[in-house]
Amino acid sequence: ELSTSSQYVIRAHKIVLSCCSPYFEKMFGEHFSEKDQTFVYIGGEFDHIAFEQIIIFFYTGILEIDSYNAIELLQVADILLLEQTRSSL
Repeated sequence: ELSTSSQYVIRAHKIVLSCCSPYFEKMFGEHFSEKDQTFVYIGGEFDHIAFEQIIIFFYTGILEIDSYNAIELLQVADILLLEQTRSSL
């Protein structure tokens, strides 16, 4: 589970996250304690809904982008080091 605040919890598989994002690949790598944790807190200033949309994108390949969420999605894509997602926005 990923938590971006006390109110937002997202269930996801570490292997999926690692395969889709260099950020998670590093986080769940050998040198970080998160690799052994069941619950991981993701801190920072970003839109929690956009973060969840990106995680759903990892599973479905579908990312709905409009004028209301484009900037927030770009910010999350930057945090997660998603070059392909950034280029499609």
